[in-house]
Amino acid sequence: MKKIIALAVAALLMCCCVFAQAEDAVTAEEIDGFRNMLVAEALKRGSVEPEATGDGWFLYEFEGITLIAEESALDENANVRYAELWGGEALTDGRGIGPGSTLRELLAAYPLDNPSLAGSYEEAVLYISGMLPDAVSVGSVNRDGSHAVQVEYALTVPDGEEAVQSYIGYSMENNVVVGMYTGTARVSLDNARMDIESMSRLQEVREYSVYNAETPEPLAREDLLFTSPYGVVDFVSAGEDELKAALGEPDADNWEQDQDLYFRTMEWEGVTAVLAYDAQKQNSVLTGLQVYGEQLEGPRGLHMDDTVESVEARFPQDAGEALGERDEAGANSRLAAAGNEPYIEYTVTLDDGTVALDLEFVDGALFVITCIHK
Repeated sequence: MKKIIALAVAALLMCCCVFAQAEDAVTAEEIDGFRNMLVAEALKRGSVEPEATGDGWFLYEFEGITLIAEESALDENANVRYAELWGGEALTDGRGIGPGSTLRELLAAYPLDNPSLAGSYEEAVLYISGMLPDAVSVGSVNRDGSHAVQVEYALTVPDGEEAVQSYIGYSMENNVVVGMYTGTARVSLDNARMDIESMSRLQEVREYSVYNAETPEPLAREDLLFTSPYGVVDFVSAGEDELKAALGEPDADNWEQDQDLYFRTMEWEGVTAVLAYDAQKQNSVLTGLQVYGEQLEGPRGLHMDDTVESVEARFPQDAGEALGERDEAGANSRLAAAGNEPYIEYTVTLDDGTVALDLEFVDGALFVITCIHK
């Protein structure tokens, strides 16, 4: 349900990661082994009628497993170019990763030269091993900010004027593996070279990184950043231009006067912002920002559907602190909201007042982020 920040200030709504990394890059043997395991598992599930794909290959849909093979009659010797595993299957690859494994566990199972996952908002390179004309292995992640969508480890092996590209990949939801896939294809050596060069360029990008501290510090002024694929909103200094740069033109834009001040409410899908202006509608101050959708990530990569445990791992907690107690000193506070759903508040003291970051959860998942001047 859409939540609206009040127009007047008085009515405004009052991966910490340490990895022990594997050293070995993905190999052709483990990719082949994973594919063969999925084929063998699929054959145990009985026979299914294949569906021709129109390009000379056949699609087999088993319960929880999908295969694409060259043959119209499947056996353990079939030429399978793609295999996919979905759901809560109790199957793992050669590194012990399977459905239910966390992003942390997955990243620890492979080399990782980029522990902060620096890159763009949508993707990052985890490692590059080797150099053409020898074999090249690349680990990469596609993501929605701090939430990984897909992690893939690919191997390119030159073969004359062509190259064999094979890969093992992991589909993610809320940074947990929900599916796995593997495949292979032949491409021109030039196309393979362009793919690797593209990954090398991405390796140098530092537009976005994941909050990564062994011992998290209290929320600070420099943390009060809200990020989209298009820009960053600094809660302390942002105005109309920064909001529009990150979110585009608002869906609704309303003004209301309160004595010598004007309050402007700007709304986008999943985001509401309130700005205060002087009597000439100048010198705006962002007084409230509420996020209840996927358009913005909150401080330290806070993202809709984050768990309470995931959120608390990014902020220090007082020893022995229990849900329902409040630390009035201000470094961090924890309250219990209506219906016993967790509600967490963190505060930052600035020269001109205090900023509160309020987090509401539903069914244990982050549902609303509110940032206000108090």
